Amino acid sequence: MNPKIIQARFDVYKSLKQHNINPSDMITLGKAAEFVLKDKALYPMLIDKAAKLNIQDVAQLNKSKVDYQVIAALITTGKLLKGK
Repeated sequence: MNPKIIQARFDVYKSLKQHNINPSDMITLGKAAEFVLKDKALYPMLIDKAAKLNIQDVAQLNKSKVDYQVIAALITTGKLLKGK
């Protein structure tokens, strides 16, 4: 595996630990973000789930306007943590 990917994964795990966020919750959130790409009506539920996981930056977003950068970040983080 590419050393930069290994370092990125380590950095993400470290950051999640600092914020008391379970990596498996982020993987689940990433999967949920993939569903939002197929059905925009699910976006408010994604924001609610982020709030329940105490991910403040996402939890404070406007539920009525889909933020594709956030969706991309969640999907990428989930895949990075999962190893795919």
